[in-house]
Amino acid sequence: MQAAQTLMAKGLFPGKNVTILRWDITPGGWGGTISEAESAIDVGRSIDVLRAAVPGFFKTIKVSPAVPIMEAIPALVETLESLKP
Repeated sequence: MQAAQTLMAKGLFPGKNVTILRWDITPGGWGGTISEAESAIDVGRSIDVLRAAVPGFFKTIKVSPAVPIMEAIPALVETLESLKP
């Protein structure tokens, strides 16, 4: 937490174009964030800063872009329609 506080004070975390909406921890020590970002690269840079500041802290990192389901459905329908002969 000290490293995160230091990085936040220096404006290095979260990174440029990244807004953390939630930052949670589980009783088992797993953490998770829900962030808004301009790109996956921006999210990756935020994670890289934490990795560099605290080597070995992260054992596993999973990043999955997500969109609200009501936005995803029309996009999926459009994709499926484009595949029709």
